[in-house]
Amino acid sequence: MNCRIFVYLASTLIAPIALAQNGDRKGHDAMSDIVPGALIPEAPVLSVEDALKTFTIHEDFVIESVVAEPLVDKPVALTFDGRGRMWVVEMRGYMPDIDGKGEDEPVGRIAILEDTTGDGKADKRTLFLDKILLPRTIALVPNGIIYGDQSQLFFVERDGDKPKGKPVVVDDNYSRGSNVEHKPNGMMLGIDNWMYNSKSSHRYQWKDGKLTKEKTFARGQWGITKDNFGRLYFNSNSTLLIGDRTWPNLLIGNPKVKMKTSITSRIGSNAVFPGRVNPGLNRVYISSLNGYSSDTISPKTFKLTNATGACGPAIYRGGQFPEEFQNWAFVCESSAQLVKAIKVDAAGIKVSGSHPLDKRDFLTSTDERFRPVNIYTAPDGSLYLLDMYHGIIQHKTYMTSYLREQTLSRGLEGPGYGHGRIYRIRAVGKPLAKVEDLTKVDTKTLIGKLSSPIGAVRDLAQKELIDRKADPAPVTDALNKSTANPLTAIHLIWTLEGLGALSAD
Repeated sequence: MNCRIFVYLASTLIAPIALAQNGDRKGHDAMSDIVPGALIPEAPVLSVEDALKTFTIHEDFVIESVVAEPLVDKPVALTFDGRGRMWVVEMRGYMPDIDGKGEDEPVGRIAILEDTTGDGKADKRTLFLDKILLPRTIALVPNGIIYGDQSQLFFVERDGDKPKGKPVVVDDNYSRGSNVEHKPNGMMLGIDNWMYNSKSSHRYQWKDGKLTKEKTFARGQWGITKDNFGRLYFNSNSTLLIGDRTWPNLLIGNPKVKMKTSITSRIGSNAVFPGRVNPGLNRVYISSLNGYSSDTISPKTFKLTNATGACGPAIYRGGQFPEEFQNWAFVCESSAQLVKAIKVDAAGIKVSGSHPLDKRDFLTSTDERFRPVNIYTAPDGSLYLLDMYHGIIQHKTYMTSYLREQTLSRGLEGPGYGHGRIYRIRAVGKPLAKVEDLTKVDTKTLIGKLSSPIGAVRDLAQKELIDRKADPAPVTDALNKSTANPLTAIHLIWTLEGLGALSAD
C-alpha cells in the first residue's frame, strides 16, 4: 500500500477516537459500566405529544407545548419584545455529531415566534438573521438588536422584522477564548437599565446608538436572572443557584476600594432527584463500584445525586402561580432531565434557600433527549422552558471515552439538526394573563403597567418608556403618589434614571 494512503487512512480512523477522549483523565482507567443494562431505556426521538407523556410535574401545575419543530430548532435563549413575541436564539451548530464535526459552520439563527390566533401557541415564525456561529445572546435595543456569537458582540439595525444593513461589531472581545461551554451569555436587562451576562465580568448599556462596557463582578456559567428588587442570580454546572446579596455594582462604585468579602451566597443544596437512571453522564464511571472513593451517581438507584449540568435559572416573577411560589427559583439541570425548585429567602443582605419539595424535583422526564437549558417568566405570567432536545449535551472538549460509548450505544449522536421545543409551565385552575402590545399604548398606560403583578410586564413597560424617551414629568408625578407599592416605586425610580431625569430630591 502507498505509504501516504496508509498514513491518511490511519489518521482518519484514529482521529475521532482521540477526539472523543479529550475528557479522559490520567489515572481514570476504570471506566466499566455500572448501571445494569436492563434498567436503561432506549432513547428514540419522541414527538412532542409523546414527550409530554414522559414528564412528571408538581401536582399544582401543568406543562404544555408552546412551539416545537419545525418552527424552532435548538433554542438556547430568548427575549420578549413589547408585543409579547419571542425572539429566539437557535444554537444549531452545537455538537452536530459525536465528534462535533460542523461546529465551526455558521448555521445558528435568530427567529421571531408569535401567536397570531390567541390560542397560546406560537404559529408564526419569522427568520430575522441566519448564518451565525454558535449564537448565545440576544437583547432588543431601539431600532435594532444586539447578539453574541462564538467570539464577538454585534449590533444590527432593523426595519420592522427585517435586518437593515449588515451586523456591526460592537465588542470584538465579548467571548474570546475557551470553548462553547465557557463563554459569556445573557445580556439580560437589569432593573438598573444595564445588561448583565453570565460567565462574564462586564456589563453593558446601550444609549443613543452607542454601547458602553463596564466592569462588574464575575458571575455564573450559563443563564442569568433577577428578582423583583434587581438582585442577580446565576449558577455553574455543579452549583444549582448562587445569588447576589445587593444590587449589582453597589459595592464597586469606588474602584480604589477593594472588597474583602464576597457579594454572593450559594442558595440551597445541590441535591437532585431525577426521574430515571442516569448512565449517560460524563463521569458516571467514577463510582465505588469501580474502585473510586466517590460516586457520581448513586450505586443503589443509579440516579444522579448532585447537580452536574445546572444552567438557565429563573426567579419566578409572575402572578399566575400560587402565592407560595412567588419569587421561587426554577433551575434547569440539562444532563439529568429535570427542573429544580428552590425557595429563595432574600431578607436584607442575607440570601439563602431551601428545598420544600423534599426528595423530589419540580419537573422530571424519562426522555433522555430532554435538555432544558433556559427558563423565563413570560408576559402571560407563566414560565417558558427552552428544550434543545438534543441527544448530546457534553461538548467534545470534555467528552470521555465512557460517555462516547454510552452516546453511541443508544443512538444519541443524531439527528444533529431539526429538533427543539419551548414549553409553558402554568398553575392549574388559574387563567393566563392576556398579552398586550405595549408598543401601541400611551405613556399613562405604560406607567400603570409598572404595577403589574407580572415582572416581565413591568420590565417591558420600563424599557418601553425609556426606549421611546417618554416625558419624565408623569413618571415623577406617579412616584410622588406611589407609597402603597414598593415594587412600583422601584420601577418608577429606575425609569427616571433611564430617562436621565433622576434627581436627589
